[in-house]
Amino acid sequence: SCFRFISHRKLLWSASAFQISCGFAIRERTSEMNSSLGRTRRRTSPYFPSPVASSAAVSNISAETTEEETGAKSNGKRKLKGQKPSASTKKNKQAKVKVERTKSFEPKWWGNVINDGSEYPPVHTLILGTHPSITSLSKNEMYGHPLNAFWYLAGDAIGFRRSASVSPKTGKPYVYYHDHLRYDDGHILEYSQQLERIVAKGFAMWDIVAECEREGSLDQDILEEKPNQIREFCEGTLNNIKESAVKRIVIANGTTGSKFFVKHFTEWFVDGRLCAASDDMSQRAFKTVMNKQRKANGDIASKEDNGVIEVVCLPGVSPAAAKFTYLEKRAAWEA
Repeated sequence: SCFRFISHRKLLWSASAFQISCGFAIRERTSEMNSSLGRTRRRTSPYFPSPVASSAAVSNISAETTEEETGAKSNGKRKLKGQKPSASTKKNKQAKVKVERTKSFEPKWWGNVINDGSEYPPVHTLILGTHPSITSLSKNEMYGHPLNAFWYLAGDAIGFRRSASVSPKTGKPYVYYHDHLRYDDGHILEYSQQLERIVAKGFAMWDIVAECEREGSLDQDILEEKPNQIREFCEGTLNNIKESAVKRIVIANGTTGSKFFVKHFTEWFVDGRLCAASDDMSQRAFKTVMNKQRKANGDIASKEDNGVIEVVCLPGVSPAAAKFTYLEKRAAWEA
């Protein structure tokens, strides 16, 4: 504070006057004090000599110095506020806590969801989550968390309602969705009916990560992952799925999901068989890998090219993706 500064300056001026009057004696005394203090840090002005400290002050300064030095040494190991844990930190944490590997669902498309003998459009769009949450795995439902936006978005687009969007615990509506859904409670469908409705339109659903170790449900905590055979699915060679004519891959969990996709399918991009969608979010998410494609091939692929699949990064449907409102997510998903 300013008061402390004024007192400090007065103390310094008094010490300076005392040194001038005493001559060499004060210098010798100061030398003795310096040697007794060792390397103790003292906050002094560069324009005035240090004041003589009392024994109590010496004790306080030494204690303060020790604390500062200890903090400085340990500062490099201390996690700063807001700093993300490194991969090594995550692995060390996983080593201490035994985490079971979890596996994703099988791909969902009309060929293995609807068994009425009818023919449906070839699969044109593959929607990819990252890896099922704990809730989804326990319910055996894709995007099973009640606050996940996916089924609300799908319902608004193709004519149904996921649920009443009311919390079973509190009886209160989910304000994030409740007043923004297009269809009333009379259009609510069961999960199996919702799944049939969406795959009948030529959509397929799967996950980027086939299996992994993860404590909790956040994508950022995924470790030791293995990807699903997404390229084989899109090319129709997985389980002899001949009805696949995928023209678009949608990353349902935003930039985090896009990072996992690029990590495991960079070669697919570099081969010129994938291209980033033209919207700003997709261009940012896939900028680096598209530059690799340009460097390897001299140009970048386009969705108009024969056999090229467009990859779209959309705002995440997870409840953790709270950066976007429901209406913003819906506008992006329906664009």
